[in-house]
Amino acid sequence: MPRWSISVYRLIDSKEIREALTHPADERPLNFEPPTRERIASWQTGLSGLEEIEQLVESRGVTLGGGGHPTMYLLRAGDLVPQIEKGPPHETPSWSSGERDVVLHRGEQKATIDEPAMRSCDPSEWLLLEVWDES
Repeated sequence: MPRWSISVYRLIDSKEIREALTHPADERPLNFEPPTRERIASWQTGLSGLEEIEQLVESRGVTLGGGGHPTMYLLRAGDLVPQIEKGPPHETPSWSSGERDVVLHRGEQKATIDEPAMRSCDPSEWLLLEVWDES
Protein backbone atom coordinates (compact mmCIF):
# COMPACT_ATOMS: atom_id res chain seq x y z
CA MET A 1 0.00 0.00 0.00
CA PRO A 2 1.46 3.41 -0.93
CA ARG A 3 2.60 5.47 2.03
CA TRP A 4 4.52 8.67 2.69
CA SER A 5 6.90 9.39 5.55
CA ILE A 6 6.97 13.12 6.32
CA SER A 7 9.50 14.93 8.52
CA VAL A 8 9.63 18.65 9.25
CA TYR A 9 12.91 20.37 10.11
CA ARG A 10 13.98 23.84 11.08
CA LEU A 11 16.45 25.25 8.59
CA ILE A 12 19.82 26.85 9.04
CA ASP A 13 19.92 29.99 6.93
CA SER A 14 22.13 29.46 3.90
CA LYS A 15 22.96 31.02 0.54
CA GLU A 16 21.44 27.97 -1.22
CA ILE A 17 18.10 28.35 0.58
CA ARG A 18 17.95 32.08 -0.16
CA GLU A 19 18.72 31.39 -3.84
CA ALA A 20 16.07 28.62 -4.03
CA LEU A 21 13.49 31.07 -2.72
CA THR A 22 14.26 33.59 -5.48
CA HIS A 23 14.22 31.26 -8.51
CA PRO A 24 11.11 30.29 -10.50
CA ALA A 25 9.86 26.77 -9.76
CA ASP A 26 11.03 25.33 -13.09
CA GLU A 27 14.57 26.60 -12.39
CA ARG A 28 14.77 25.24 -8.87
CA PRO A 29 16.39 21.80 -9.05
CA LEU A 30 17.48 20.35 -5.74
CA ASN A 31 21.24 20.25 -6.16
CA PHE A 32 22.13 20.81 -2.53
CA GLU A 33 21.19 19.32 0.81
CA PRO A 34 19.36 21.95 2.85
CA PRO A 35 21.16 22.50 6.15
CA THR A 36 18.81 21.70 9.02
CA ARG A 37 18.54 22.01 12.75
CA GLU A 38 16.22 19.87 14.86
CA ARG A 39 13.36 17.84 13.51
CA ILE A 40 10.13 19.24 14.89
CA ALA A 41 7.65 16.64 13.59
CA SER A 42 7.37 13.36 11.74
CA TRP A 43 4.44 11.22 10.71
CA GLN A 44 3.35 8.62 8.19
CA THR A 45 0.39 9.06 5.88
CA GLY A 46 -1.42 7.07 3.22
CA LEU A 47 -1.59 7.68 -0.51
CA SER A 48 -3.82 10.78 -0.39
CA GLY A 49 -2.00 12.21 2.62
CA LEU A 50 0.06 14.67 0.62
CA GLU A 51 -2.87 16.47 -0.99
CA GLU A 52 -3.32 19.02 1.81
CA ILE A 53 0.41 19.72 2.04
CA GLU A 54 0.79 20.04 -1.73
CA GLN A 55 -2.13 22.50 -1.86
CA LEU A 56 -0.50 24.56 0.88
CA VAL A 57 2.86 24.45 -0.91
CA GLU A 58 1.23 25.43 -4.20
CA SER A 59 -0.34 28.53 -2.66
CA ARG A 60 2.31 29.56 -0.13
CA GLY A 61 5.41 27.42 -0.34
CA VAL A 62 8.27 26.25 -2.51
CA THR A 63 8.91 22.84 -4.08
CA LEU A 64 12.58 21.92 -4.12
CA GLY A 65 12.03 18.62 -5.95
CA GLY A 66 13.52 15.23 -5.31
CA GLY A 67 10.90 12.90 -6.80
CA GLY A 68 10.10 11.00 -3.59
CA HIS A 69 13.70 10.12 -2.72
CA PRO A 70 13.00 12.42 -0.91
CA THR A 71 10.78 15.19 -2.24
CA MET A 72 11.47 18.44 -0.38
CA TYR A 73 9.25 21.43 0.21
CA LEU A 74 9.63 24.73 2.03
CA LEU A 75 6.74 26.24 3.99
CA ARG A 76 6.64 29.06 6.48
CA ALA A 77 6.08 28.03 10.08
CA GLY A 78 3.03 30.30 10.26
CA ASP A 79 1.37 28.24 7.53
CA LEU A 80 2.48 24.75 8.60
CA VAL A 81 2.67 24.75 12.40
CA PRO A 82 -1.09 25.37 12.91
CA GLN A 83 -1.80 22.38 10.64
CA ILE A 84 0.50 20.15 12.70
CA GLU A 85 -0.93 21.44 15.99
CA LYS A 86 -4.39 20.21 14.88
CA GLY A 87 -2.79 16.83 14.22
CA PRO A 88 -0.38 16.01 11.42
CA PRO A 89 -2.30 16.11 8.11
CA HIS A 90 -3.76 12.67 7.30
CA GLU A 91 -1.60 11.01 9.93
CA THR A 92 -1.61 7.22 9.98
CA PRO A 93 -2.07 6.49 13.71
CA SER A 94 -0.36 3.12 13.54
CA TRP A 95 2.58 3.04 11.17
CA SER A 96 3.05 0.11 8.90
CA SER A 97 6.01 -1.31 7.04
CA GLY A 98 6.63 -4.33 4.86
CA GLU A 99 9.37 -6.89 5.36
CA ARG A 100 11.59 -5.17 2.75
CA ASP A 101 10.84 -1.60 3.84
CA VAL A 102 13.58 0.58 5.23
CA VAL A 103 12.35 2.31 8.38
CA LEU A 104 14.14 5.66 8.59
CA HIS A 105 13.69 6.37 12.28
CA ARG A 106 14.09 3.09 14.14
CA GLY A 107 11.89 2.73 17.17
CA GLU A 108 9.45 5.41 16.04
CA GLN A 109 6.28 3.81 14.84
CA LYS A 110 4.00 6.74 15.59
CA ALA A 111 3.88 10.44 14.89
CA THR A 112 6.35 12.54 16.87
CA ILE A 113 6.07 16.24 17.57
CA ASP A 114 8.67 18.31 19.40
CA GLU A 115 6.21 20.84 20.84
CA PRO A 116 8.79 23.17 22.45
CA ALA A 117 10.77 23.37 19.20
CA MET A 118 7.59 23.86 17.19
CA ARG A 119 6.36 26.66 19.48
CA SER A 120 9.74 28.39 19.24
CA CYS A 121 9.43 28.79 15.45
CA ASP A 122 8.91 32.32 14.22
CA PRO A 123 5.84 32.40 11.92
CA SER A 124 7.99 33.84 9.09
CA GLU A 125 10.63 31.10 9.44
CA TRP A 126 10.93 28.65 6.52
CA LEU A 127 10.65 24.97 7.46
CA LEU A 128 11.82 22.02 5.40
CA LEU A 129 9.40 19.16 4.71
CA GLU A 130 11.19 15.98 3.69
CA VAL A 131 8.77 13.49 2.13
CA TRP A 132 9.82 9.92 1.42
CA ASP A 133 7.79 7.64 -0.83
CA GLU A 134 7.48 4.37 1.13
CA SER A 135 5.52 2.44 -1.47
